[in-house]
Amino acid sequence: AAVICAICVALLIMFFKTVLGLCIRATGGNKDMVRASSINTDITTVTALAISNALVALSGAVIAQTQGFADVNSGSGMIVIGLASVIIGEVIFGKRSLSVGLVSAVVGSVIYRMIVAFALETNVFSANALKLLSAVIVAVTLSVPAVKNAISDRKMKREGMKNDLKLKISPKHF
Repeated sequence: AAVICAICVALLIMFFKTVLGLCIRATGGNKDMVRASSINTDITTVTALAISNALVALSGAVIAQTQGFADVNSGSGMIVIGLASVIIGEVIFGKRSLSVGLVSAVVGSVIYRMIVAFALETNVFSANALKLLSAVIVAVTLSVPAVKNAISDRKMKREGMKNDLKLKISPKHF
C-alpha cells in the first residue's frame, strides 16, 4: 500500500505541473477568472472529479485486498479521517507548495493512524468511541494553528511594548 501511495503522489505531483493540472488548480482557486481566460471549467472540473474518484476506487480496492473482503459501510467516517490527515500534515509542514501539500497529507494520515492506534492500545478510548477519538483529534489539530497565532501575537505585543518603553526612556529625547 505504501508503494502504491508513493506512486500516486509522484504521479499527482507530475500531473499538476502540466497545463491541464495547472488549469485544474486554477479552477479550484477562482473558477470565474479561469473562465474569463477562455479555459473550459466544465472539462477541468470533470477531469478533477474523475481523478479523485479513480483515487478513491484505487484506495478501496487496496483496502479490500488487504482485509480480504469489502463492506459497504467500510468507508463511513472517511471524510473526517481525511480532514484530520490534511490538517495534521498542514500543521506540521505548513502551506508551502503543492508537492509539500501532497506529501504532508500522506504523512498526516500516517500520524493520524498512529495516534488512533496508540489511543486504542493504551485503552484511553474504547474501540466503540473511535468516532469520538476522531473528533477530538480534529478539534485539537484545528486549534493548534490558532494557539500558535495567539502565542506569536502575544510575543509581538510584548516586543512592541518593550520597544515603546525603550523609545520613551531613550536618552535621545533628553
